[in-house]
Amino acid sequence: TQAGNVLDATQGKVLGDKVAKVEQSITELNSDLQKNIKVICYESARHERINPNTNIRIDISKPIGYNAIGIVGITTNEFISSTYAYIYDSFLDVWLVEGGGPGTVTVSVLYQRQ
Repeated sequence: TQAGNVLDATQGKVLGDKVAKVEQSITELNSDLQKNIKVICYESARHERINPNTNIRIDISKPIGYNAIGIVGITTNEFISSTYAYIYDSFLDVWLVEGGGPGTVTVSVLYQRQ
């Protein structure tokens, strides 16, 4: 069709059916993603003072039937810092590189269904 042209009844129905099919496919894809992907946030115990070059261990519990894919976020609560973390089977190994203060650290882990 060209801009400004009106679709006849047959063309309109065919186009409408195709749009409905695409919408259904998107809904199914979103549903599959929700079943196969999880993000879980783990928070450390509160510390009166976290200093640079400090290691914090956060115990984690992997969801049954899922594998950890990676870390999608690290947040320091109540203070500003530079941090990084490693994922192990039962814990996170978080390192505070610089900054610090009192508070907690939250790490968000991305899991995918096996």
